[in-house]
Amino acid sequence: MAKGVVYDEVMSEARLVTAEELLAMGEGRRELIAGRVVEMSPAGHEHSCVAMRIGRHIGNFVESARLGNVSTADGGFRLARDPDFVRVPDIGFVVAARLPGLDTRGYPHLAPDLAVEVVAPDDRFSEVEAKARMWLAHGTRLVWVADPEQRLVFVYRPDGSRVVHGEADTLDGGDVLPGFALPVAPSVAGREN
Repeated sequence: MAKGVVYDEVMSEARLVTAEELLAMGEGRRELIAGRVVEMSPAGHEHSCVAMRIGRHIGNFVESARLGNVSTADGGFRLARDPDFVRVPDIGFVVAARLPGLDTRGYPHLAPDLAVEVVAPDDRFSEVEAKARMWLAHGTRLVWVADPEQRLVFVYRPDGSRVVHGEADTLDGGDVLPGFALPVAPSVAGREN
């Protein structure tokens, strides 16, 4: 298994890994933090279902109006080079105006306009919140952190604000996805009507 050999070689502590090397590792869930590979466990069922529901609503809205591209937790974004950072949101949206000329065969060198993170049962909220702030620091204009256990969605904006939405509230896309609205309750609570 050639990929396994490359993987073991790349994982050594002796040198940093590039985004291209991370991509060449093939299957598996990984991020790259300052050139260091961080293994990610597969998502649990509830986490996956919540991400899918939110992603489906965003994807349908974006596709119907041809607003850009929506990615899932299989697609990463290269945020920095030397050392490389590749991060993966549960859902990412990039507006159409930013797509022409963008090389999307690997990890595009940009942050998504909207990043959605779903808190898994074994996540520390402080780490998920730090990732939300990291997205903003690299140019993301809107971050949603969905917490299925608390049935809340935390909305982060570049101005440093954080707004908490409960089950009775509706998320809106602001200037990132104008006209988009999504009720929190069925999206995050684990069941839809």
